Amino acid sequence: MADQYSRVEYTQRVLIAVGIVSAVVLIILFIGSAFKVILLVLAAVLVSVFFRGIARWIHHRIPIPYNAALAVSVLGVLLISVGVVWGLSPYVSQQAKQLVPTALSFYALNFFVFYKPLEFPI
Repeated sequence: MADQYSRVEYTQRVLIAVGIVSAVVLIILFIGSAFKVILLVLAAVLVSVFFRGIARWIHHRIPIPYNAALAVSVLGVLLISVGVVWGLSPYVSQQAKQLVPTALSFYALNFFVFYKPLEFPI
């Protein structure tokens, strides 16, 4: 009788250990699958704090409603970004024309790929 009782106790302990390990594994898998979502939420919070700060500064300096100041801050950052890309694109395009053939020949020499140089019209 005591032997049967010890078997039941041992089985219960094994089942508890298996349950704990399973719970830990499931929690780790859940956190791993939700990691991208957590990062996306963090990025959204950071962007919203950035735009709110600019909107608050505009709202205190200019007598316009807060929502209008928020729209101005978003549009201002968008226009500045477009202006920077538009202003720098000729330089980046020129450097890309110079560096692409060099990069392709370096790749061909170092990674043993059959390579035919590309001809870029000038």
